[in-house]
Amino acid sequence: MTPIKTFSSLEEMREYEKKLLDEGSKPGDGKYPSDYVIKLQYAPSIRIFRGEWTAPVIEIGRTKYFSSAYYIHDYYPKNRCPNVDSNIEIIRNIVYKFKDGRNTQEMASLLTDAVKAKGVELTNVNRQPNVYQ
Repeated sequence: MTPIKTFSSLEEMREYEKKLLDEGSKPGDGKYPSDYVIKLQYAPSIRIFRGEWTAPVIEIGRTKYFSSAYYIHDYYPKNRCPNVDSNIEIIRNIVYKFKDGRNTQEMASLLTDAVKAKGVELTNVNRQPNVYQ
């Protein structure tokens, strides 16, 4: 039976992976997240951003431009995390359906609710620095 390891977020799992790699651990040794069944709370009623980070967007000369990025659900890729609980499988299926264009209206509604709840300012959200000046 595969042991169960619970992570509260994808970031926590990545920190755990980094620590193991720094210690010389590798997948298959019983310590790596892909060796565990990963559990995550999921409920269809979750309609808010559950996480946020600042991501680099572009670098021009010595200036880096950053953007805030938000997520509603953690996504555990199948190739890195094959053993997951049913909640993560639900999230994977939502993502697969979205990629196939089968639940775009549902996802638009979910994203709209999350943006409203967060109070994210949507003015100029696609504005990029003019690199051709």
